[in-house]
Amino acid sequence: QHDLSALQSGTQRLGPLLFDLPRSARAVLLRGALLPARCPDAVRAPIGRRAGQLHFLMTSGWEVAEGKRVGQIVVRYADGTRLPVDLVYGGNIRAAHDPRPAVYAPVLWDGRTAGGETLRLRGYTLRNPFPGKGIAAIELTSDGTEAAPVLLALSGTAPSR
Repeated sequence: QHDLSALQSGTQRLGPLLFDLPRSARAVLLRGALLPARCPDAVRAPIGRRAGQLHFLMTSGWEVAEGKRVGQIVVRYADGTRLPVDLVYGGNIRAAHDPRPAVYAPVLWDGRTAGGETLRLRGYTLRNPFPGKGIAAIELTSDGTEAAPVLLALSGTAPSR
C-alpha cells in the first residue's frame, strides 16, 4: 500500500523548495498499464504568469527500464508556443519505492506508509528557457507504461530581473 498519510498538507518546505500540498485530493495519478482505465491520459494546470523555473513534486506508479520514456511535461506559453520535456525513468522521475537516485530529480521527501514501507518523493526542476514569456498552462501526460506519472504538487520561482 503506497499511502502518503505521513506527508503533511499545507505549505511545506521540501529540500530548498516550497510547495502548497492540498488537504484533500493528494495527488493526480495518470493512466498506466497497471491502473484502472478511469485514470486520465493527461492533466492540465492553468498558470497565467511568467516563471524562471518550474518545480514538480512527482513520482511514478511502478518501475520500468532505466531510460524509458513514461510521459511528458508540456509548457504551453501564452503566445501559443510550447516546450515539450520527456519524463524519463531514472532521469527526472522514479517510483516512490525505488531507492535508486534519479539523475535530475533529487529526493525531497522520504517517509513511511501506514504499513511501514519507505517511500521517496522527488523534485524535478525545469529551468524555463523563455522566462520573459507568460505561461498559459502546464500539461502532464502519460505514455501508459507501468511507471504512470503521479503529480503531487507544482511550484515555481519568478524570473530573474
